[in-house]
Amino acid sequence: MAGAPSLESEAHLWDGTGVYGHDEFVQRVENASDGGLEVSYSGDSSICGEEDCPESVVQDLVDVGSASIGNSSSQWPSNDVFLIPYTFPTVASVTHVISHEETWERYWVPFAEEYGVVPFFFGVPFFRQLMIGQDTHDADDSIRTPEDLEGLAIRRTESENASTAIEAWGANPESVAWGDTVEGLRTGVIDGAETWSSAAAAFGMTETLGEVVVNDWSIGYQGWWASVDWLQSLDDEDRELLADVTRELTEDAVHLHDDVVEERIGQTSPPADGTAMAEHDITVNTLEDDELDAWRAPVDPQDHPELYDQIYAYVDDLGVDGQEFHDYLWTEARADTTPTDVTDVTVDTWWDDYVDDL
Repeated sequence: MAGAPSLESEAHLWDGTGVYGHDEFVQRVENASDGGLEVSYSGDSSICGEEDCPESVVQDLVDVGSASIGNSSSQWPSNDVFLIPYTFPTVASVTHVISHEETWERYWVPFAEEYGVVPFFFGVPFFRQLMIGQDTHDADDSIRTPEDLEGLAIRRTESENASTAIEAWGANPESVAWGDTVEGLRTGVIDGAETWSSAAAAFGMTETLGEVVVNDWSIGYQGWWASVDWLQSLDDEDRELLADVTRELTEDAVHLHDDVVEERIGQTSPPADGTAMAEHDITVNTLEDDELDAWRAPVDPQDHPELYDQIYAYVDDLGVDGQEFHDYLWTEARADTTPTDVTDVTVDTWWDDYVDDL
């Protein structure tokens, strides 16, 4: 089991700001098995890092690897369909839809048949925001609309949607390694970065930030990806135990969201005392409805589906109609039966329901 860089730091633990879940997974497996199952975990990039752990799982170098859904798109480009801007209206809808039975049958099963990998468990779901460096931040003129962002250099993730959105807002997307982002912000090589606030806080980015623009343009969801061959090789008892642990862990993680964002990170205006944002005197720009509309309008997939033709084509390559699948995601995320409060989210369909038949 391998994860992203520096996951041994306290910030990435279950009670930290990153909440990746690796520590909680190891503890829960050991407790549930009375020590009968041992997890060998490497979090220092000695085996793989955020950008290449998906490939390491495919190549059987590790049984389980960690990467956000966005970064996994460098290996599995069809996953970018989940990051199309403003697909999900609430954080609760993210976990609900991505783990929904219909999503498994329409997407994750074809995905597993193509790549030999399934999502094993997920951490806390977040929305992505724009993090603006101290050198660019102007306390008297905060960034609240795309007009304020024009011409700035913004670090993008592996997701193609990031470039699409940044360009639509009049800024310049920059490819900078995640490990170099903090230094880039500190030195002014980049003006900002698109990511989620939990990742920014956990990786030490907050000390270089002046403001956060809470435009919630896409999702930030850390996933752990498992080899189907490895899962099929386990005996029934061990596999059932792992399925129960990972299902419950994913469900418990989404329930943590509000506490992590408000009480640990401080993504409120103003940030609560003792939070990461308050500690570094970061301005949190919570936007009005008309300001949010200004960010949404140029990238809305309902109005500009042509922006995402390539993403739909990647899904088509799985034998799944990409635009139809995204329409399903959009509709299910807004259905009357979809929870809007994170505490109401349950995970009812999981990889163990399908892995025998892959």
